Amino acid sequence: MRRLKGEALHTVLLIVRREFLTRARSRLFIGGTVVLMALTVGYIVVQDLFISKAVTTVKVGFAGSAQVLAQPLKAAASSTKFKVETSTWSNAADGLQQVRAGKLDVLVTGDAAAPDVAVMNDLDPTVAATLDALVKQVALSRALAASGVDPSPIEAKVVDAGIHLQVLDPNAKVRTERQVVAIFVAILLYVALVLYGQIVAAGVVEEKANRIIEILLSTVRARQLLFGKVIGIGLLGLIQLLLVGAVASVAVLKTQ
Repeated sequence: MRRLKGEALHTVLLIVRREFLTRARSRLFIGGTVVLMALTVGYIVVQDLFISKAVTTVKVGFAGSAQVLAQPLKAAASSTKFKVETSTWSNAADGLQQVRAGKLDVLVTGDAAAPDVAVMNDLDPTVAATLDALVKQVALSRALAASGVDPSPIEAKVVDAGIHLQVLDPNAKVRTERQVVAIFVAILLYVALVLYGQIVAAGVVEEKANRIIEILLSTVRARQLLFGKVIGIGLLGLIQLLLVGAVASVAVLKTQ
């Protein structure tokens, strides 16, 4: 009985070896693995260079007394994820033409404490919030000066003021990233199972069309043949996924 089990196991291992080596040496497998690695590395590089580090550039023009807001806006934008290119216009009408032509995103005119902001479609929320804060600061400085109070020390205190952030769950971001990775891995495994299941089916159909399966079934049992094919192709698919994952890990470490 043990001898029969040993022979069956040996037969399955031979089929596993045959399936593994035959498909591992094929141009389709080698080329597909190289293409998958290249696509993975390319996606990570593109993600790092053009998506994660993308900076939005907003062209803002200033006319009239609102020109005093140009430098503070540019300084405020240096600490955010958008870049501001400022320009000044002696004539507000010329600036409006630039907005209509798409050469300017925003035109700020009028009084610095209550300016008119012209845009073609919509104003970036970050730019809007920054401009609003600067306008309020100008209005406050004027109100203090009109009351006979020197606004300089008050403005210094306002600049130094800020929130004190208390993070209650510092691992929340890491946990979210792990969940995203887990979902991605689950999808990848599902796709791999479907793909390599189709490869197993295609291999059986191919051998049946070539009448090879009749020769194999005359020497081994159908169950042994099926086990050998599933294990061999599954092992090959696992190695392919590990190779792609290793290359992806190296690419991620290099781009950090």
